[in-house]
Amino acid sequence: MPQSIERATYCQIKAAVLDAYFDFCRDLAVLEGRPHDEIMAIVEDNFENTYDRPVEALMLEVVLWVLNGRWHSAAEMYRVKARKMIDEIGLGNLVSPMDKSERELFCHDLEILRII
Repeated sequence: MPQSIERATYCQIKAAVLDAYFDFCRDLAVLEGRPHDEIMAIVEDNFENTYDRPVEALMLEVVLWVLNGRWHSAAEMYRVKARKMIDEIGLGNLVSPMDKSERELFCHDLEILRII
């Protein structure tokens, strides 16, 4: 995503991922019987190279992590990737482009997930 384009918000990323997750669950899990881990891999692939900004990449990792729950072994991978981003860039730097309400919501989710 070029830097001249407006940054995607946490709610926009959640909505996009949830919409894709729903469609893939409907079309592939319900109709074809594919397992959750396969659906999640397809969702993740669907968003590969979609978000270039570090904060967007972090938000995507958090959303994928939550959707994985503890059902899939990849869940730990998402947590590790999110933690690494925060450690390398700094949470303050990552959330600085967010307005107050988005920052509070995102940080609240990070606290629930025990990443901060």
